[in-house]
Amino acid sequence: MLVKIYTDGSARGNPDGPGGYGTILSYTDPRGQEHIREYSQGYRKTTNNRMELMAAIVGLEALNRPCQVELYSDSRYLVDAFNQHWIESWIKKNWVNSQKKPVKNPDLWKRLLKAVEPHEVTFIWVKGHDGHPQNERCDELATRAATTKTTTTTGRYRDRLKTGDGTARRPYQRRGVRMRSAYSSAGRLGSRTEAASIRSETDSGRMVMVYPSRLHRVWRT
Repeated sequence: MLVKIYTDGSARGNPDGPGGYGTILSYTDPRGQEHIREYSQGYRKTTNNRMELMAAIVGLEALNRPCQVELYSDSRYLVDAFNQHWIESWIKKNWVNSQKKPVKNPDLWKRLLKAVEPHEVTFIWVKGHDGHPQNERCDELATRAATTKTTTTTGRYRDRLKTGDGTARRPYQRRGVRMRSAYSSAGRLGSRTEAASIRSETDSGRMVMVYPSRLHRVWRT
């Protein structure tokens, strides 16, 4: 079963400024119907590299069964760590890099390794801001999440959402998610039936968009 995951991360005032990630999952069922799901989340304090890692983590953790995965990213930091076998070296050296310095973001690297474990994952680099439709959409999701007022924190900060009045609430209380038109690799979905099947929802504080259906159950509901 082949699932394609497209990812991107964004940070404003990098490092330690607001940031966000955008992730798209795409699966074509045996009938030839493409199913697409999107995730995005903003953070108050983070870095671009952490958001690149989180985008991949979220996509892989959404899968509910072992899959063959093609993961597309414009981050050399993410892709080369696997394709150039950096991560194997870091593990052997107890998370110390070739400059004999501690590897940054070990918490997310370890979480990503765990997310990769059940699957057969191929990491594929794509050039950013070069007209790749899914990469451009991920960038849009990540940028919007980074600039929205409703954000969570990352790392040592508390994982809560900030409301307009300055109070905090749990992620599942988030409301007001806006939905955009669906698309597929073949172009935008055009029929009324397809449009009617598009749904948006929130999932643990992340913006989630699901279309045209979830009946295939390739990813978690």
